[in-house]
Amino acid sequence: MPGHEASENDISRRILENLNTAVLLFDQNLHLRYINPAGEVMLATSRRQLLGDHVESFFGGDAKIVAAFYHALQSGHPFTERERTLQLPHGQQLTAACTVAWFGQARATNRPPTTGVRV
Repeated sequence: MPGHEASENDISRRILENLNTAVLLFDQNLHLRYINPAGEVMLATSRRQLLGDHVESFFGGDAKIVAAFYHALQSGHPFTERERTLQLPHGQQLTAACTVAWFGQARATNRPPTTGVRV
């Protein structure tokens, strides 16, 4: 429809918001900046309560996944592991495919770079 064209950012956000896959984006200090609804369901907590929390508050009991975040941040190389058991807050455990990737192209803008996890 003319006049109702969505921007690329709007379309991207709508796609993220409607995925069944949890997507969490962290800034260069590994503080949560975005979580989609599937991530809220996975963590059983609202984004309002989660935004700004450090990655260790989500996966602190899992040294390997936290190390993967730091490695992705420093090297720019992604980390993927399938059938990974994640220790979530509140003592929950979840077996999932997990990808940690650095999206360093954000450095070219005024926005902070992000590291994401897809579960």
